[in-house]
Amino acid sequence: MARAYFTLAGADAAVRAARQDLADAQVVQQSAGALFGRGLDTIVDVQLARRATAQAKYDLAQADTAQHDAIYTLLAAMELPDASERPLPPRTARTVDAVLSDALGQRPDLLADVAKLRATDAKIAAAHPALFPKVSLSVYRRAPHR
Repeated sequence: MARAYFTLAGADAAVRAARQDLADAQVVQQSAGALFGRGLDTIVDVQLARRATAQAKYDLAQADTAQHDAIYTLLAAMELPDASERPLPPRTARTVDAVLSDALGQRPDLLADVAKLRATDAKIAAAHPALFPKVSLSVYRRAPHR
């Protein structure tokens, strides 16, 4: 379920980025058209701008489709009916860490398991340097003979 949630979050970000890309491409297309109208740009540049706008529209449609798929994948993972029957609740302003902290505060057994996990991670981190070879360098300087 976590994978489906994060896939949806990524799809949402992709839609936002695709919308911004489309807006940028439309501005470039308008600018190219205006410059062409003044004789300061070529028809090739105008066509390239139109092509970029069309590509941005296509990318937005692809991102919308991926977002739609991610929503339904998350709903299926949660064993909920599709969004047409019941919309998803609004997103919480709380971070995942805050939600986990609250949950761990209500479950001392899980808190103990997390402490064991952190202790094990600390032992692994302490043992990690032992995997590398040790190199030492010493310099001895003799006084010159007279």
